[in-house]
Amino acid sequence: MDKLSTFATRLRIALTAIVLVVFIIFLVQNTEPIPMKILFLDVDLPGAILVLVTALVGVALGYWWAFTGQRRRRKRREARDERRQAESRQDAG
Repeated sequence: MDKLSTFATRLRIALTAIVLVVFIIFLVQNTEPIPMKILFLDVDLPGAILVLVTALVGVALGYWWAFTGQRRRRKRREARDERRQAESRQDAG
């Protein structure tokens, strides 16, 4: 089991490194300004900045979604366990 987890960890690190290298190459190749309207502002942002900001917002939202989902699941599980314990006490008593 230990060898499998070590292999999985190494594979995950290698794939993450490959994705990051491809992402960095993509950012370097897309530095031309892109005209944008943000609310009432007209701005020219380099494509790399636009993609980077979008990716960071996506990662932040993904972590937030995962964290709140884990909390919701934990609360539901705790409530279910409390109901089962209450039911088993009523059945025993």
